[in-house]
Amino acid sequence: MDETVPDIRFDKDGICHLCYVQDRLYKTHYIEQDIDKEKLFHKMIEAIKISGQDKTYDCIVPISGGGDSSYTLFMTKKLGLRPVAYHFNNGWQSDIARENIEKVTSKLDVPLKTIEYPWEDLRDAYKACLKASIPEVCLPCLVAVWSLAYKAAAIEGIRYVIHGSSPLTEGIFPIAWSYVDGRYLEGIVRNFGRRETLKVVHDFNMLRIGKLFYNTVVRQTRIIMLPLHIEWNDHKIKELLRNEFNWMDGGKHADCVYTPFRNYVIWKKFNYDLRKMAPAALIRDGRIYRENALNFFKDNPMAEDENNTAMILEKLGITRSEFEEILSAPPRNFHNYPTYYPLLKRMKRIIKILAKRGMLSGIVYEKYFEC
Repeated sequence: MDETVPDIRFDKDGICHLCYVQDRLYKTHYIEQDIDKEKLFHKMIEAIKISGQDKTYDCIVPISGGGDSSYTLFMTKKLGLRPVAYHFNNGWQSDIARENIEKVTSKLDVPLKTIEYPWEDLRDAYKACLKASIPEVCLPCLVAVWSLAYKAAAIEGIRYVIHGSSPLTEGIFPIAWSYVDGRYLEGIVRNFGRRETLKVVHDFNMLRIGKLFYNTVVRQTRIIMLPLHIEWNDHKIKELLRNEFNWMDGGKHADCVYTPFRNYVIWKKFNYDLRKMAPAALIRDGRIYRENALNFFKDNPMAEDENNTAMILEKLGITRSEFEEILSAPPRNFHNYPTYYPLLKRMKRIIKILAKRGMLSGIVYEKYFEC
């Protein structure tokens, strides 16, 4: 991570503030060889079993077809939980992801439920984010994916969602690179999208303050990031998935064909290389050497995948000339649109207390106030 991250801070030894964020998360969450944390984890698993003992399922597992979510589903079964898998169809699912989901859920005998919204409205929301000239070109998907956890828990009448994402394996995106809240998306769609799209977004958007309060405080829905609590080795995970399920590895985030397009747009317009996040996290974790990561970026400079771009633009209904106008428009960010950020800053102490009490993940505090 370097000066392309706005507001990045280095200490006298050249260590950036994002490394310190990850260090704090390790101390707070990661078990490794900490017996007390391991006991707390197994106590949490037992609490999940007890809370769902009179229900068909005791937890939700969001699944995308990627390695992390597939392994999470495998581990919930191994831990003796009774999961139901939920998938959000964002309109960009790859064939590999579709096959992986079918293989894993069928062999584990886990019910799969898919949530999807009218493509015309999703497409309009994606186009609105491009027109808004912000780095969060995936904002509709980000809001929908995290909303899915709360929505699925409410549908099934259960409290626990076991998630396969983790900042320890993927890094926490600097807030300037990726800001997410429900008001932000609705403001973008209100400005650049259709009225019908705004209604659809409002329906699936569970990241509004009122809905978040209800789900976290009243319903007490808990999102548990499994990689924070158990060993998470990417190579071992993929080897296991291949052996157990004939799972196919298409590379990082190969479950979504929009990802290469997103990466190119953000790099071209903002000079942010989102590919740095995962290797930076792995370097901090001691799993790869910094020199190896630097050599990768030297040998693989960011470049447009023209076939992928053409496919995305056709599906979105955007011409190449319109796309060039989008790329050349002045860059903007979440400070230019209505968001909950001013309110969150006023609630900083409250959010920290909620995180300490386990009502919110400490990651929320780190993301919005330290990154």
